[in-house]
Amino acid sequence: MKKFGVLCFFLFAFCSFLLSPPAYAASASLSLDPASGSYAQGEIFEIKVLLNTGGGRTSGSDVLLNFDSNLLQAQDIIPGDIYSFYVGEEIDNDQGKLAISGLAGSTDELYQGDGVFATIEFQGKNSGSTQVTFDFTSGYRNDSNVADFDAQADILASASGGSYQIEAGVGGDLTPTPTPTSTTALTATPEPTPTTEVPVTAVVSLTSLMTISGVLLISLGAFLFSLF
Repeated sequence: MKKFGVLCFFLFAFCSFLLSPPAYAASASLSLDPASGSYAQGEIFEIKVLLNTGGGRTSGSDVLLNFDSNLLQAQDIIPGDIYSFYVGEEIDNDQGKLAISGLAGSTDELYQGDGVFATIEFQGKNSGSTQVTFDFTSGYRNDSNVADFDAQADILASASGGSYQIEAGVGGDLTPTPTPTSTTALTATPEPTPTTEVPVTAVVSLTSLMTISGVLLISLGAFLFSLF
């Protein structure tokens, strides 16, 4: 009975270790640069979207921005260079929304650090004070997010927008943005084009995990039994 009790204890501890999520989780952040500014009506200006992974290694990020379509018009989304692929670029100047996603091409291309995720070109449409904000709610995955490869979780902890002033009467004419040809709704999780690289977001299936765990448990049990 003593042998059996000790064996059960070790088996329980081993299973708990396998099935428990990682305790470590980085805290990533998104911000805009500049965070404030004054621009002429009709002037085209750039706002950078900055990503800080907070020490984590990310396999991909989604950025969704909201802006006042009465005062601003989004002209273009220029992808950064911190991810191998940028997909899902969408601009909706009627609703005042835009979206872009970045993906690592393989496990060798995971991003870690502080860099420019993308650059947005805006044009002042009408005079007034306005804000550009991230569509982000902590714990919600269908908005702006940062995927941590090691923790297999969304680690985005904060997203700081910006405030801008559009001055009247001194800028050029508004440059119209071409009507989007895609009818696909804005989405935070676009499907990447399949590649021959190792899938970055691959997760071991439950069946495989249980099979591996069973083999390890049997081996561990035999070893412990031989000690008594």
